[in-house]
Parts: sequence; C-alpha cells; structure tokens
Amino acid sequence: MNAHTPQLWVFAGPNGAGKSTLVSRHGVADRLPVVNPDNIAQQISPGHHGETSVMIQAGRIALAERQRLLAERRSFAFETTLTGRGELALMTEAKRQGYKVNLVFVGVRGVEHSRSRVALRVREGGHPVPVADILRRFDRSQKNLAPAIRLSDRAYVLDNSRSRPRLILKIEQGQTKTISRNMPEWAKKAIPADLLSPPRRGIGHDL
Repeated sequence: MNAHTPQLWVFAGPNGAGKSTLVSRHGVADRLPVVNPDNIAQQISPGHHGETSVMIQAGRIALAERQRLLAERRSFAFETTLTGRGELALMTEAKRQGYKVNLVFVGVRGVEHSRSRVALRVREGGHPVPVADILRRFDRSQKNLAPAIRLSDRAYVLDNSRSRPRLILKIEQGQTKTISRNMPEWAKKAIPADLLSPPRRGIGHDL
C-alpha cells in the first residue's frame, strides 16, 4: 500500500460517546474532509432540536457527500452511530476501491450513560437527540461493531466511560496488537472472542 492510497476514517459509537470531541481534539478536520450529519443539521437549521425532518435531510446530504468523496477517490473521515447497513456498505465499497479503511469506535458502559452524556451536552449548548433514538441506536451500534472491525485494515476501540478515552483494543490486518487487561463489559458483549485474543508478544497495557 503506497503513499497515494486513499484512506477512509470511520469515527463510530453511540450518541454522546465522544466522537466529535475526539475528532476535534486530534485535529482530523485540519487534514481531511470530515462528514458529520450533526454539523450539517446545524447548518440547515441552527439551534434545531433534533427534529426528524432536519435529521433526515442532513443524513441525505451526508450520504451524498460521502459518495462524492469516494467517487473522487479522496481520503476523508465521517462520524456515525453505526446503526444502519449503509455505513458497513460504504466501508465495503471503499475496500473494494483500494482504500485503507480505519475504524475508531468510541463506546460507553451503557445506554443510560449515553443518555446522560447527551443531556449534559444539551445543557452546555450542544445539539439534542430524542431519547427514543438514543435507546434504539445503542444496541444497534454495538451489534455492528464486530463486522465493522472485520472490514477495517486498522481498528481502534476506545472506552470513554470515564473522564478520558482509553484504548482497549487495537487490531491491524486482522491481528490483535493491543488488548486491555481491564476490558469493560460492554466490549466483552459486543466483540467476539476471536477478536479478543491476546497479541503474540503479550497483552498490551491500558492506554
């Protein structure tokens, strides 16, 4: 894989897990176009309250933008709750077109934690998410984690249940490189045992 190989970065996880914070903290948008339906929704309707019509329109625009970047073979990143089949299909198509696919999944310990994080974000002036959507998406997001890992050339799974994200699993080309000694319960349930095999040279330290 040479230096001109386009890269796809997928920042995934349930609502309130900290995807956007991670993208911002690492300056991803300074290096790559980042497609984020939540940002698009704010552009469509500043100060919106998560109305279905706004989110549907934002989702359609985000989908079109991702497809455009893929057709142009440009490196890009996108944020997603990873709840539908479209994201997995996009990752599959990117691999078919020769992209290097990178997954960064940010999880939290439970749906109530996800809901409280969103509530805190709203109190601080951020965008809301209907509670029904948070509940519906949480399990779907975790269900899609395993197939997303298998589609990725590199996968990083982080637990953000506490004050800062912690790397709990790193897989490259199907080989486990880092695995936490303290794997959270949500990750044990979401990630198949074969993906949690310790690396050959020992178990990686918590990061």
